[in-house]
Amino acid sequence: MTTTIATPISQVRLASGSATTIAGLTWKTYMALIQELGEDQLTNIAYDRGVLDIRIPGEIHEIWPR
Repeated sequence: MTTTIATPISQVRLASGSATTIAGLTWKTYMALIQELGEDQLTNIAYDRGVLDIRIPGEIHEIWPR
């Protein structure tokens, strides 16, 4: 299965505290997304057997010091 994402992941905007799941991704696609986002993103991303889980921390997590 081939998955095409028309919009670069760095331009996708999700609301604070939201989550989305995308099924059917390859490891290669996942690694390309991670590379595009870089290491300093606030987005929590997980990949498990072709399923990508993207979670945006809620506002309280965004203001909490790291």
